[in-house]
Amino acid sequence: MGHCSKYILVFVLLMSGCGIRPGSIGVSSDMAESKMRGVFLQEYRPIVNPVKVHDSTYFQVNDVWVEKSWQYGKNNDNTSILNGYQVCIHSTEKSLKNYAEIWTIENSFTESLRFTNGKNLMGDIDKLPDGDTISYKIVKGYPFMSDSLIVIGNLFLIKK
Repeated sequence: MGHCSKYILVFVLLMSGCGIRPGSIGVSSDMAESKMRGVFLQEYRPIVNPVKVHDSTYFQVNDVWVEKSWQYGKNNDNTSILNGYQVCIHSTEKSLKNYAEIWTIENSFTESLRFTNGKNLMGDIDKLPDGDTISYKIVKGYPFMSDSLIVIGNLFLIKK
């Protein structure tokens, strides 16, 4: 192994370390964690559950909540509140198996839901919803790679 390669290996090992780095953006894995961190704002539910994606494709929504955006503090238990909010959806790995390949949930490039792990989705929002409903389009494929959205369904979430 060359001299430069050794430094790169040490750097990668130091940067990867165990656990999450302080200052990393956080998203709660469930409502209990959101409440424990003091970022929980409101629980929502889909109008229809499971949610129809397209034809015979459905996805199960177990929990939905909005929380304040946050980041990890000096250790994983500390929380620093940031500006903005995030919509969090807890589902199942089976329901989200083809997410981001066959279908995604979004309204625009900046207003989309992305994976946080195999069974959770989250999306950033700048302000809290004006009314009781949050709505998204369910779109075909992975629209970030195309010029137009092909809407195949809708996701309506209402306050509990």
